[in-house]
Parts: sequence; C-alpha cells; structure tokens
Amino acid sequence: MKIRQLIEWVQARFDSALPPALFAGYLFFSVLMVVSTAATGLGAFPLTVEQELRTKGFFWEINWGLNHLFLVPPGLFCCALVLREIGRQTERISSARMAVDGTFTDIPLAEIQKDWSRVRPGAIWFGTIACISFLVSWGEWWIGSAGPIFGYIEREPIERIGWTAAATVDPNINRTINALLSFLAFTAQGFITTYFCYTVAIVLGFATWIYRYDDAAERKLIPDVKSDDIRRGFEVFEPLMLRLLCMALTFTFVLFSIRMQIIYNSSKSPAETSLVFVLQDVVNGFFTNMQDVFAGRQNDLFEISLAPVYGMVIACTAMVVVVSVVTIFPTVILYFLARDSRDSLRRCLAQAVCPPCNSRNMSQEDCAKRLQTMDFWPLRYPRPMELLAYIVFAAFCFVFYKFTVVLFGVIVMRLVHVVYLTLTKNVPGPPAGAGGGS
Repeated sequence: MKIRQLIEWVQARFDSALPPALFAGYLFFSVLMVVSTAATGLGAFPLTVEQELRTKGFFWEINWGLNHLFLVPPGLFCCALVLREIGRQTERISSARMAVDGTFTDIPLAEIQKDWSRVRPGAIWFGTIACISFLVSWGEWWIGSAGPIFGYIEREPIERIGWTAAATVDPNINRTINALLSFLAFTAQGFITTYFCYTVAIVLGFATWIYRYDDAAERKLIPDVKSDDIRRGFEVFEPLMLRLLCMALTFTFVLFSIRMQIIYNSSKSPAETSLVFVLQDVVNGFFTNMQDVFAGRQNDLFEISLAPVYGMVIACTAMVVVVSVVTIFPTVILYFLARDSRDSLRRCLAQAVCPPCNSRNMSQEDCAKRLQTMDFWPLRYPRPMELLAYIVFAAFCFVFYKFTVVLFGVIVMRLVHVVYLTLTKNVPGPPAGAGGGS
C-alpha cells in the first residue's frame, strides 16, 4: 500500500511540475554533468579508429552534450506544458457548456472530471512506464558501460565506444568514476523517457476519453453555438494542440541528434568529432544549388544509413510515436468529433424544444445558421494540408539525414545573404539644400 502511495505521490509531482522549474532543473543537472566529465577526463578523450584520430566525450557526443544541454530541457518544458494543459481541458469544456447528457442537458464540471479520472492513466500505468524506462536505461548502462568497464562484458567495436565506456580504451580514466557518472547519465535518460512516455500515455488517454463523447447515448459533445469563433467551441482545444506540436518538434530534434551520433559512430568519416561531421555537411549546404538536388544530380544527399544498433531502433520507434501518436492521432479525433457534434446538435434542433439553444437564449434558427459555417479543424494554424506537409517533411528529413543538414546550410547561407544585402543597401542621404545653415 505504501508503494502505491509513493507512486501516486511521484505521479502527482509529474502532473504539477512547473515547466520553467523543470527546464531550469534539468539544465542545471546537464551543466553539472559537463563540469564533472570535464574534470575527470570524460569530457573529451582521443580515440583512434582505422588510423583516424577521433575525439569522444560527454560534451563532444551530440546525443549527450548537445541533447542534454540544448534540446532535452525544452522537450521536458513542453511535456510539462502538455500535462498541465490537459488538466485544464475539463474546466474549459464545462465553461463552454459543450458536454451534455442524453437529453442534451449540461453535464456538471464535477461529473466531467470524475468521468476523466476513470479513464486517465493512474498509478499502475505510471509505475509500469517508470519501471520499464529506468530498467531499460539501467540495462543499457550495464551492457554498454559498467559491464565492459569492469570486464564482465566484451566491449563494443572501438568506433562505437563513447564516453560511457571510455575507461576501456584510456587507462588514465578512473573506472569507478566512469561507471558512476555514466550511471547518473543513464538514470537521467530513464527520467526523460519516463516523462516523455507518461505524457504520451496521458495524451492517448485523453484522446480515448474525448472520443467516448462521439455521439454516445449517455453523453455527447456539442458545439458552443454562442461562440463567435468559427470553430464553435472547439477552439478550447487549440492551446493543447499547439503545445503538442511544440513537444513533437522538440523531440524530433532530440531523436535526430541521436541518429546523427549513431551514423557518425558507424561511419568511416575522417571528421574528428561528430559535431564536425555534421558541420561539414552544413558548410556543403552553403555551396549547394538546390535545383541540382531536386534534379537528382546529388544522389549522396539521399543516403538513408540505418545502422543496425539498439539506439537506432529506439530512435526510429520514438520518431514514429512522435509523428503518429503525438501529432496525428489527437488532431484527427478532434476533427471527427467536431463534425459528429454538429450532427448531434442538428438532431436536437429537429425537436420541438432544444435545451442547448434555450440555455443560451438563442433561437433554433440562429443556432442552425451558426452550425452551417462551423469549421471542424481545431487549429487556426497549421491547417490540415500544412500539418500533413510538416509530418511528411519531418519524416523525410529524419530518414535522409544528409539532405537535412545540407538544407540547413542552404537556409543559413540564404539568411546571411539577406542580412548582408540589408546592411549594405544604399541609404538615401538628406535632400539637397537641407542643412542647419541660416
């Protein structure tokens, strides 16, 4: 019983975490990791791979240093925003008087919240997600770090060795400190995975719960015909959807950086670090003609390079979750829910008395007119085709990594060119005869 109470307490802390505090807390931890690894020789150490000198280390491996300093804190910030926003949805639905029972009578807020609590993932789900996340991370720590460091497991090929197993190739690095710091890093990885997966579970739970209002016999969701917004009440879901898109975008960058590090480890590139490996392609983008790219005259940009390693499988799987579950699934459900809610209210309008219209002091004719111009899409921006374009482009960029970094270089060069033209543009002087003379 005490274990369940502990899990519920931790879950409540996850639900109520302040986004700025979570951002600052994890950023502080990442800075401490940079300082600690630098002080113990794990921040940067040399490694010879096929007669090519490489530099590995916590800071120089982009799936660790870059990720944990610049990408993971915003990702956790967005997760906390999503969790807090979902908690507000029941109040917004109730305020808009969109939830009704089978007789089209408003459902009280307390009953809506009670209904959501029955579907919302509870302590068992949270505990299961946390246990799996931490056990997998600690298992990865044992297989890729502690086991090889202390000689229990054979180490990986030298090109794949990172700072978490640096003591196996550099005798100057203390084995115990290496194992301890990598344990902290993999524990942090377990925390990130738990927070991300728990947020996804809450989003799935909310989508499932709201879908139950799709013209069910005992409960319905109807448009708020009093609303001046063309979405007729469904604009209350827009803040949640925008936060979900921000979360998806941030974790897309997180997963892409993991993929880039794995590609570098498996490549025969002469680049000294993974950051140089990426920047080389970015610089190539400065001199790339995009017409040649789309004409098929630079085929190397469309290399897929899926290294058969555990990290690549996890990154690809997480990318599928980000694209489908976080982005597509809730949006599509809300779209069809809005369409069906209009049909439900139209059936009510066909009756002699329509309670939603009466409670809003509107005639049934006015309600019917407002339903004719209703927009089913829950977002003002992006629209359906724009969202589809984003999803396809994100998936394309994740698969064709070199195209992505070269395209980034092209964009940077274009921005530099525009800024240069703006700064060097001739500024008209004062008109002739103007001056301060008397």
